[in-house]
Amino acid sequence: MSNERAYIRSEVGKGFAIALITLGVIFIPLIYLILYTINIHFIRKLKLLSLSIFSLIIHMLLFASVYPAYIDNVVKSKEKIVKNNVRIIDESLRNYYQDKDTLPDDLNELVKSGYLVSLPLNPFSK
Repeated sequence: MSNERAYIRSEVGKGFAIALITLGVIFIPLIYLILYTINIHFIRKLKLLSLSIFSLIIHMLLFASVYPAYIDNVVKSKEKIVKNNVRIIDESLRNYYQDKDTLPDDLNELVKSGYLVSLPLNPFSK
């Protein structure tokens, strides 16, 4: 269950980045329209190319501010998944040792004997 939560958190981070970029796409023309309607002279003289460059710069700034936070969220969620996987394996090893007074030769033995449903995957190896 905790793996699913960490995965959802990483997906929320992706959604957050996409939402900020989308807001940039929506608000840049809106800001231009507002400035155009209140008769700011330098905005009226902007040509399509200069507006495109301005828009590109705003998008790059938005992306540069969001991307590190997005990567940090992804790494943190993967770390939580790994910690949870280690906890699950440790718990099943303890149960196995309590029942059989010996440790298994490999982790697949935990799956075969029913202490684990399946071996947890490493999220960093994808």
